[in-house]
Amino acid sequence: MTILNPTQLETASYETQGWNAIYSTNFEKLNAYLAKFEDLWNSSPGEWEILRYDPGSGKWVRDTLANLRNRLRSLQQVNSDYTTSGSRDEVILADASGGSLTITLTNAANIEVTVKKIDSSSNPVEIVPEAGMIDGEASVSLSSQYEAVRLICDGSNWWKV
Repeated sequence: MTILNPTQLETASYETQGWNAIYSTNFEKLNAYLAKFEDLWNSSPGEWEILRYDPGSGKWVRDTLANLRNRLRSLQQVNSDYTTSGSRDEVILADASGGSLTITLTNAANIEVTVKKIDSSSNPVEIVPEAGMIDGEASVSLSSQYEAVRLICDGSNWWKV
């Protein structure tokens, strides 16, 4: 990864002897710095490198912008039991019109999951963590159409937010 940072620029005032040479040198350094941006503009965004925090390892890791998209929030529409990925934030639209269904939350620190019941049936959508609790309870149940809950995991338990 290239760190873009103009360094070693000199300061001078018009009273400084040789100020024009100092300014010329600074312009050369700045042009070389800006040329790195041109390389970035001309490359494919999928090749752009970034640093991202990996909650699983607790470390900053090198990645590409293309891979980052896969780690962002995903939208899932489900009509049967479903287990979250645990690797990215998810929005789950749950259709329980065919019978009650269970959403199992995979525990992973700093993961946020939103579940919304989208059908008008009386069948519940049960949300259960693979381990731990949800606000001190073993599960959360959604029973009304358009009812939703937003949850975040601390690695052990889930919390309504």
